[in-house]
Amino acid sequence: MGLQKCGLNVNNTQQELQPHGSIDFPCAGYESIHKKEFNDIISWHWHDEIEIIYIKEGFLFLQIPSLQISLSKGDLVVINSHILHFAKTDSYCKLNSFVFSKILLTGNNNSSFSKKYIEPLLLCPYFKCLKINNNQMIQSFLKAFDALKNDGFVYEFTVREELTHILLYCFKHYEKDILFPKIESN
Repeated sequence: MGLQKCGLNVNNTQQELQPHGSIDFPCAGYESIHKKEFNDIISWHWHDEIEIIYIKEGFLFLQIPSLQISLSKGDLVVINSHILHFAKTDSYCKLNSFVFSKILLTGNNNSSFSKKYIEPLLLCPYFKCLKINNNQMIQSFLKAFDALKNDGFVYEFTVREELTHILLYCFKHYEKDILFPKIESN
């Protein structure tokens, strides 16, 4: 599959309109370089998908309406779906990112993965964005990104598996704050 080109096309509510991935594989990988220039920002936007950003080089300031996070080389951050966000650098930043649908991990909205884990996580009122300083999660990101970028053998399995590890880490981080829905059995 390889990487997609970065480009921000938003509507009047700041929702990003660019599709990320495809119907068959709803996940896109991006690699971008940002410099301290007036128009070199990642403008305010949001999307239905989850976003994970890894800082490969330099510094990035990520902002959501209630929080600003400083990121530097080696940092990983997960941004929940439907969260308005903005980013810029004060010098230089090279970043890698994934933007992906929850369906990539759950299969469909009725699966136990969706009902028991992913949907409750995404609906957690405290999960806006999470900076992760866990080497194992960083390695998961890098393994997934490398597989997608190089169109590696069975890259779809690798990407899904490694992104699942990262979202499970987020789930465990917010587990005490998650409101679990009652699951009906058939």
